[in-house]
Amino acid sequence: MRLVLLYWAPLIAYMALVFSLSANPMPEELPDYWQIDKLYHFSAYFVMGLLWGRAISSGRAGRLGMGVFVAAALITVTFGSLVEVYQSLLPYRTGDVVDAVANGAGGFSGVFIYGRLKRWKLRSAERAL
Repeated sequence: MRLVLLYWAPLIAYMALVFSLSANPMPEELPDYWQIDKLYHFSAYFVMGLLWGRAISSGRAGRLGMGVFVAAALITVTFGSLVEVYQSLLPYRTGDVVDAVANGAGGFSGVFIYGRLKRWKLRSAERAL
């Protein structure tokens, strides 16, 4: 139960936050730089990728295996794509393929960075012994 609260609850809460923000009308006070929203998408899903990597590898003492990496990345990319489909069904939002790509790139990058950080931490611990 402790693992669920520690590793999975933050992920689920973050996914709920992203989904609820995606279901609301687009805020008008955001900066109007060309394609700045792609950076927002990438950043939000980067954090989600980090959280997926952390949650899905919880309880594993060893390295983040390729299968775990691929599963976490695919789940994040799929969620980002489904959110874009959902937005396309809302009258006040639009779904965008480029947004879905930014979501996927951010999620994939977050999982990748988490895996690299976990690997670095394990190597540092092995060297200390």
